[in-house]
This record gives sequence, structure tokens and C-alpha cells, in this order.
Amino acid sequence: LDLPIAEQVELIYRQGYIGEANQALASQYGFDTPGEVIGFRVEDLLPRDLPTSIPLLTLIAESNYTRENWESTEQDRNGNRKVFLNNCVGEIEEGKLLHLWGTANDITAQKQLEEVSRLHSAVFEQITDGCVIVEAHSEKVIYMNKAFTRITGYRAVDVPDGTLSFLQGAGTDADTVSEMREAIEHEQAFIGEILNYKRDGTPFWNLMRITPIRNSCG
Repeated sequence: LDLPIAEQVELIYRQGYIGEANQALASQYGFDTPGEVIGFRVEDLLPRDLPTSIPLLTLIAESNYTRENWESTEQDRNGNRKVFLNNCVGEIEEGKLLHLWGTANDITAQKQLEEVSRLHSAVFEQITDGCVIVEAHSEKVIYMNKAFTRITGYRAVDVPDGTLSFLQGAGTDADTVSEMREAIEHEQAFIGEILNYKRDGTPFWNLMRITPIRNSCG
């Protein structure tokens, strides 16, 4: 541990390997049995050409080989990129690192969903039409893009009861509102013109399009 951090990282690459593993860890890395993982070298899992590998090992060394809830981007035996949430504790004796014990939880699917969500949000923000996402059963607004705010003057924090009813006013056709609610209730698409009102009370004709979006549960 007296060596410069960069040299410690280099030693990890040269001498580090997996000495023990359970079935869960083996499966996460694409192995059938724990025995197949034994002997796998650090460089096999954290290749130097991955931009995150050396900075990650540097952080671990700087924390004296004890670190909680840190993410790592690695690769499994087939070269697939994986993201893990880790904890580790170093076994140190006479100033030398003997073993690094740890846990790893595969969060690759979660990170992929987060990235898809981020991309969707970025797309919505670039659309010039006003877009909102509303929960089907409660009709509460859970997202509105900047174009919606620009057109109506409303921000998410300005929504009185959380629903789109704030756009309606004295001139809004009740039959059209009923058609919209029926479409939402039956999870059907809707398209039609409706007279809505901006935050300052200015009326405007809105070409309303409603499209149901289903999650994995339907």
C-alpha cells in the first residue's frame, strides 16, 4: 500500500484474479458453474481499453480497498458489457493487500432502462408540439415538455389538481370532453379539436391527440 496508486493498479492487473465465487456471480458473468470463474483475471473483466476500468481501480485503491455501492462497467466471458453495483473490503496484512472480498449485483437491465428513459425525455424536449404523459386511471399529469409550457403557459408545478382539466373553460365543448374521457377509460386513441384556455385565459383551438402507452403489465 506504500506504492504509488498507479503502480498498485498495475499490480492488480498483473496479479489479480478471482479466487472464490458463488453460483450467482458465475451466472452474472456468463459461466455455468463457480469453478469456471476461478482464475479469471481482473483484466479479463475490466479490460484496459474500457475507459472506466483504470479510473475505477484507482478509486478503489485510493479508498484503501474498502468501498460501498460503487458501479462498475465490465464485460462477461462473451465480451458483453455489464454494469454492476458493488461492495468490497480489502484484507490487508503488514501493509499488503492479500484479498479483496466483495459482492456484485448485475444492474445492466436497470441502467439500460434508465438510458432509454433519458433518451425518450430528450426526444420529448425537442418536439415542438406540446406533449404530456397522463396516468390512465387517475388522469394525473406525470410529465409535460417545454413546448407544452410555451404554448399554454402552464408548468408542472402550476397544475391545480394534477389533471388536464385546467385547460378547459366556459367555451369547451362538454361532448368532446366526454369523448376524450371515454377513450382514456377504454384505453383507445383519440383525435379531435377542442377549445382550450391558456394560463392567462386566452382561448386557443387545440388539435388533441391521445395515444395509449402500455407498460409491461398492460
